Amino acid sequence: MKKSLILLCLFVFVGSITPSTVMAGSHPKLITITSDSLNIDSLKLRLEEIAAIDKSDMSRVEKKKLKSEVRGIQHKLKEVDRGIYLSLGTVILIVILLIVLA
Repeated sequence: MKKSLILLCLFVFVGSITPSTVMAGSHPKLITITSDSLNIDSLKLRLEEIAAIDKSDMSRVEKKKLKSEVRGIQHKLKEVDRGIYLSLGTVILIVILLIVLA
């Protein structure tokens, strides 16, 4: 009884305090993954091209368009990056629980 109460408190603590982010979204199909990887490469290449451009001769409007394009590309790249982020404290607690319960 005491052990289960301690584990319950530990799970509530870990679940409420530890910041973890899960990116929501449907699982892409294999074809989508392939096209996304090609798209990611082309977006990264475009970012490198924009970084290499000499912007000193550009007008203010052209610079603004490039800046908005860069922001759009960065936003798309962040959308593609899906994953679960766990803090170090969470990982340590999970390992300790596995050792104690095993």
